Amino acid sequence: MKEFQPDLSNNTEAKESKIPEFTLQIYFGAHGTREDAMGVVENGDGDIKDKFKRKGLLELFQKADIYVPERAGWTEGALNKFQELSYGRITPEEFLAEFYSDIKNSISDPVRRKNFNPNVDDPMNGFRTSEAEMIYKSFKPIIIFDIPTDHPNIEVLSAHEYGKAGDQFVPIEGDSFNQALAKIKADLKIKSDLHNEREDFMMSRIYPSLEEVFKQRPDLRKKSDLQVLMFLGAVHTRVKHKLSSYGVKIDPHYSRLPFVYDYEHEVRRIFSFGKGVNNELMAHVLLEKLCSGSLHAVLAGLTQDNHEIGLFIRKVVSKFTSEEIKKIYEAGPVLGAVVFFDYLKEKQISQPSNRADLISFISGFKPK
Repeated sequence: MKEFQPDLSNNTEAKESKIPEFTLQIYFGAHGTREDAMGVVENGDGDIKDKFKRKGLLELFQKADIYVPERAGWTEGALNKFQELSYGRITPEEFLAEFYSDIKNSISDPVRRKNFNPNVDDPMNGFRTSEAEMIYKSFKPIIIFDIPTDHPNIEVLSAHEYGKAGDQFVPIEGDSFNQALAKIKADLKIKSDLHNEREDFMMSRIYPSLEEVFKQRPDLRKKSDLQVLMFLGAVHTRVKHKLSSYGVKIDPHYSRLPFVYDYEHEVRRIFSFGKGVNNELMAHVLLEKLCSGSLHAVLAGLTQDNHEIGLFIRKVVSKFTSEEIKKIYEAGPVLGAVVFFDYLKEKQISQPSNRADLISFISGFKPK
């Protein structure tokens, strides 16, 4: 795969079209629940909000001139709906109803199509709702840098993006521990390469997309301090590094500082920067895949913040050695769960009974 490497500081197209200097603010964060898009909120938990603050997307959006959502597989019709939402021609409810209607109609299985429920079947429903409400009547131009539905590699890239290409790891009977690690490693390398391909496309679309905006809003071309706000999932930080090296003025923001990644996305980020990964790290990816479902189910009743849940799982998994993970894996899916929870007792890790306990456990945690 040939990597896109423009020198945007000397971009001929930009000079000829007289695109003004601009700052690209990138907000990196999780994008699942409403809480992922919000700032610090009063939650009735005493000083918890002060111990574990998050920065919201809304405060940056209010100061931005142009907004760039992350939306793989978009169409011109979908982009037009974003504009109609921004200018108040449709409501957030109408915007989301049409969005989910399109998704429902695309489901081939008649039973799944009939039973489709956005609140249950879309893990990003809460974030999408907050984002739509944020955009409504803001009168800001909306542009999308992401891969469109007519991208030549859209099927493969979408499979990677939405988990249709083996995101859920299921141990194959007969696979040794090392074979399992090798399979996961190969899968994450492929995902990382696809991730880079998608990001390269995003970067290539910045100047052409801005030019389209200026045709509709020539007043923005004359603005001296143009602010373009782009939302990206936190795993996309390579975009920040690449664009900075190409001469684009970048102002990054994070929903959390420090932002702690789960093991899988840490490995994918390492691969995306062309570095190698050892088996110890891969063993922790394996354990994370094996235990995340059960731990997430327990924690979902305590918090709607995906980053808090991810931090808890990351800290728990970090307490295990490679040899312990090997014993859990080799015990099999059923007995392995018993071994895992026995280890938790041995390590004196207990299930939090409320959000205060959860925050107490994860506060101050920094991966080695």
